[in-house]
Amino acid sequence: MKKKISTGDIFYWKQEGHPRYIFGRVLFDVDRQLKNAAVNSESYFSSYTGCQLVEIYKGIYASTLPPDNPEILIPRVFVFRMDLKSHQIECGKAGYREVDITKVEFPEVVGNAYNEVRLMRGELYFRTSIKGPVEYPGILPGAEFPMVVLDAALSLQGREDLIAGEYYPESLTDLDLYYHPDIRKEIYHDLKISPDVSYYELAKEMGCDLARLYGK
Repeated sequence: MKKKISTGDIFYWKQEGHPRYIFGRVLFDVDRQLKNAAVNSESYFSSYTGCQLVEIYKGIYASTLPPDNPEILIPRVFVFRMDLKSHQIECGKAGYREVDITKVEFPEVVGNAYNEVRLMRGELYFRTSIKGPVEYPGILPGAEFPMVVLDAALSLQGREDLIAGEYYPESLTDLDLYYHPDIRKEIYHDLKISPDVSYYELAKEMGCDLARLYGK
């Protein structure tokens, strides 16, 4: 990969050994967007150093020409940044579309921090009554390699036959409460927060305007 891929860039990932491509877009670049920003020191972003938040589009393509009006398949997942030489996957920049910050959503996870168990969502966190986050709900901070998310995209489109080797759905679903709607609703109900409020609205209400992390 010759060009660095960052926020707003549409990228492709090529399946190893085959002329098949998956497309997506970078929604948030942790290292670059937090470099000169004052961010809540207790946010979960330190767990995602070296990562990018991406969305993945529907479709499996035979070329690096991106789709015109893509549908979103995976709305949000943190991956280890794509310009690492250690990735065993071909990727590249295929276009650009500015990110609408009012629609950016971060993975929602639960974990121990500062002697309490918290629901964590981007820069925000909320103390919960959960005792053992590993046992319940088991959705902990974590990122995946692009190759694993590519396999997830194939699986979600019913093409497990194209996946080489083993694939475990938990590689995606254990990274975000989004994939566990009933548990998510229960946690938000206990916190007395609407599960339908957008990250943008909630963050702004709590004094963490997302716009400042996009230079706006």
